[in-house]
Amino acid sequence: MIFYCVVLYNKKIDEAITIKNLFECNLDNRKIIAFDNSDDLYFREYNSKYYNEKLYCLLQSSNKNVGLSAAYNRILEKIHREFDIENENQYICWLDDDTEISTEFLIKQENAVNGNYDIIVPKIIGQDGIVYSPNEAGKIKNNLVLNNSNKKISKLKFNAINSCLTVKTSIYSNFKFDEHLFLDQVDQLFFDNLRERTFSYKIVDVTIEQQFSQRDEFLSYDYMSRFRIRVKDIIQYGKLSPNNNIFYSYLKNILLAFNFFRKTWKWSYIKIGIISIWSYKK
Repeated sequence: MIFYCVVLYNKKIDEAITIKNLFECNLDNRKIIAFDNSDDLYFREYNSKYYNEKLYCLLQSSNKNVGLSAAYNRILEKIHREFDIENENQYICWLDDDTEISTEFLIKQENAVNGNYDIIVPKIIGQDGIVYSPNEAGKIKNNLVLNNSNKKISKLKFNAINSCLTVKTSIYSNFKFDEHLFLDQVDQLFFDNLRERTFSYKIVDVTIEQQFSQRDEFLSYDYMSRFRIRVKDIIQYGKLSPNNNIFYSYLKNILLAFNFFRKTWKWSYIKIGIISIWSYKK
């Protein structure tokens, strides 16, 4: 059994690219769970009335965006209640609502599931042609080793993003996502904790294209609001991670602020980066 779990934000469920792709596939022994995290009443009402026999269930937040960690926890609670999460033949595949899912990925994912791996991931490539996931975790910046075909990822540093991440449900038997993290660093903290134990992984030979807004040559004005959330999560991550610390978080926020200033020439990014440090020192 594979649970495909998609978090929606201010989007009609039948217009989400990922949901469309899943509905078009033959999904025997698989269940699709959507979590509507919309804070726009129009989308919440539309999605609450939506029906498709291929959708196992739709969960909704309480009239607001509760954040990614909380959304994941509500999904895990649903699976805990209705299924044996210790079952070694069950997996959760976390998905964004705008990721193109190919039939090739689903086939190779299923083959990897039959191999009983704990973690299964494809290669995630950005709009700049760089493979961003999986990677080796670093203090300030992760090492994008898969862009060098001669290198392999050390299990002691294995790291990946949430998009298309497939995890054996038993991994979550005594685990909750930390809801201090609203949107960013959720996957990073998960793997920091996972590397404290023994696990197996498989990188399937499939490339999934992903749009990363921060990788665009020119940032839209809207990204500033996104950056405010990001710096807060980076500080929280520095407090929570067993493999990192708050001082690296301070440095990362400053470096990101200068990088986005360089792209936009907006001093507000530097201001936000500095304020993120002082506000969390108090």
